[in-house]
Amino acid sequence: MKKVRRVAFVFCLGLFILFSFLVVCNKISWFDEPVYNLLNSLFHEKTTLFFIAISNLCSPIVLTIITLSLLILIESKKMAYLSIVNLILSTVGNAVLKLMFLRERPSDFPLVTETGYSYPSGHSMVGMAFYGFLIYIVWQTKWSKNIKITLTVLLGLLIFLIGCSRIYLRVHYPSDVFGGFAVAIVYLYTFIHIIKKWSGNDEFTKKEV
Repeated sequence: MKKVRRVAFVFCLGLFILFSFLVVCNKISWFDEPVYNLLNSLFHEKTTLFFIAISNLCSPIVLTIITLSLLILIESKKMAYLSIVNLILSTVGNAVLKLMFLRERPSDFPLVTETGYSYPSGHSMVGMAFYGFLIYIVWQTKWSKNIKITLTVLLGLLIFLIGCSRIYLRVHYPSDVFGGFAVAIVYLYTFIHIIKKWSGNDEFTKKEV
């Protein structure tokens, strides 16, 4: 399992470097245009409302509420506090990366109002980091394997839909989203590795969370 995680880490790091290079060189349209056009071909009033709702699940207010709720709902306060640290670090990290690349957002009549730069997508990066860490928390519980798998699939689907919503709503290019996902996985792997080393136990949270 560790080998798989390391391979995923190296792959996502390479993918982020590649996407970043292509974005800087303005050579990414071959990827952006087909995906962008595909999602926008699904345009419908109800689809728009659905994706706005999905996108809002990664808004600062919602993520803050969920994070604070963890302090009340889960037994492991250490994990709850780490989720707060995770949210702060991923948000700050995204802001720094945006200032490094300074990519302008799509100008194709966005369906919602957004400000700031485009690459990498904040919703995608922070969403992957935040909900990905929730997946990690789920697997530290004593819940049944079926429950863990079900929650993992649901949270994974949510992460994917958050990324799709940003493209559909015309506030991000597909490369913004995939770049955000890739760098978030690299970050999340590093964050979890550090907290495991810090704890001195590779399975430090194997308790009822």
